[in-house]
Amino acid sequence: MIAGRYIGLLLIGILLLVLTVWLVNRLLARNITRRSDVFAIRYGRWKTVFIEQNHEGLDVWREGFNKLRMGKLFDMYADSFERGDKSLMYDQWFIHHAYMMYGGTALVAQWLESFKEFPPRQKPASFNLDEVMSKIQETGKGSN
Repeated sequence: MIAGRYIGLLLIGILLLVLTVWLVNRLLARNITRRSDVFAIRYGRWKTVFIEQNHEGLDVWREGFNKLRMGKLFDMYADSFERGDKSLMYDQWFIHHAYMMYGGTALVAQWLESFKEFPPRQKPASFNLDEVMSKIQETGKGSN
């Protein structure tokens, strides 16, 4: 009976692991966006990054994001920390896997098509000093 319980627990553990991996893959956001910019797209095991944050510590709040001219491609199963672009062989690897970028482009096009059916209702909020000052000046002119 002990062996039967062990096999049963092992099967339950394997099923829970498979279920967890499936749920994580389903629940992860495919489109990672901020305002109207597409930062990255995750499709299956691949992730394409279009805008990245290259700063550490408090600089992530002080400094802005870097828009890339050409996206970076990562294999999330092989490089889950997304540090492969620091490798000497990344450019060669990227050339051999560049066809995977077309999947990201198709997903962005599909996402943009959804705005025809469901257009945004308002402009996204922005908290930079120039816009705050212009709003203050607008309200000051209107009240006089």
